[in-house]
Amino acid sequence: MKKAKTPQSEQALRNEEPAVYTVAPEGADDGAASEQAILDAAEAILRKRFQRSGMIDGPESAGPWLRMKLAPLDHEAFGVLMMDTRHAIIGLDILFHGSVDICSVIPREIVRAVIKRNAAAVILVHNHPSGSTEPSEADRRITQDIKKALSLIECRVLDHLIVGENITSFAKRNMM
Repeated sequence: MKKAKTPQSEQALRNEEPAVYTVAPEGADDGAASEQAILDAAEAILRKRFQRSGMIDGPESAGPWLRMKLAPLDHEAFGVLMMDTRHAIIGLDILFHGSVDICSVIPREIVRAVIKRNAAAVILVHNHPSGSTEPSEADRRITQDIKKALSLIECRVLDHLIVGENITSFAKRNMM
């Protein structure tokens, strides 16, 4: 059974002021926002340097930017650095997030992202929050599974980089 509104409560609703949401003016932050602004600016500088070269010539050229992007995370994240036929950078897509020591990766979703970006080559990248960049058996298996899936759409996997205290390259270790 519905309870009828009283005329007084209807009038109160009509007279109520609408909610107003505003953004705090710059400089009125608590320190965390300014720290985030500094980190964002540093990332933008590294991204410009990274993209200015336009090409990937080895894990060293991508290292500082990828380390800044992935090393601070407290969970595993898996991404794909997309490139065109000349290995010019299209972009980095972080596709999967996991827990402190595991991340579920689905090759089908990587294929979908590669097709969407029209990438001809990729570098797989993920972090190890522990700092150790030694590849696990799961890292080796998923790399092979992704290579098989991407070969069906004529996309080459050039490397798989693990980011932590340093960067480990599967290609440099002849694991590709």
